[in-house]
Amino acid sequence: MNKYFKKIFSTPRLPITGHWSLFIPSSLNSRTNHENHRKNGFTLLEVLISLTISVVVATVITLVTASGLKNVRAARRMERVHANITYTADALTYWIKQAKLAQTPSAGTLELVVPAATSYKTVILQKNGSQITLDGNAITSNDVEIADLTFTRFPKSVRIGLTIQSAYDTAQSLSVTTTVTQRNSF
Repeated sequence: MNKYFKKIFSTPRLPITGHWSLFIPSSLNSRTNHENHRKNGFTLLEVLISLTISVVVATVITLVTASGLKNVRAARRMERVHANITYTADALTYWIKQAKLAQTPSAGTLELVVPAATSYKTVILQKNGSQITLDGNAITSNDVEIADLTFTRFPKSVRIGLTIQSAYDTAQSLSVTTTVTQRNSF
């Protein structure tokens, strides 16, 4: 017998359904070969579909992440504005309450006479560019800008009007108007 003939008929055989009732070797059965091939890899269509789905998912994740980061940055800027306006209002309130005398030579400048160790000294609060200064030293951070600062003098009190905005986004701003009564006025 021929070597090839022995090899074909010595392999396990599968029955073929239908009107032919023959047994053919599994190496010649096209259905078995196709199933074996599918176990070894993916079709081009499957690869393209999976790549398309992956690209869509990656795009959605990127957009959601970018939007989330933008919102986090905006929240942090607003937090800085809030912290600065709170600190500045507290500092201005403290100095006005300590003052014996308050004068407003201009709307954005307040001169205070405050107790020192053995006498009194004059402290000047004013808007200097985009910062509020106390005797030339800034009391606001560089993350914010002072959009408006006004002092209005009353007999025993001072009204403060203050608007602070983010240095990076001028749409993010807060305003405070408060009246502070002097404790130690003459």
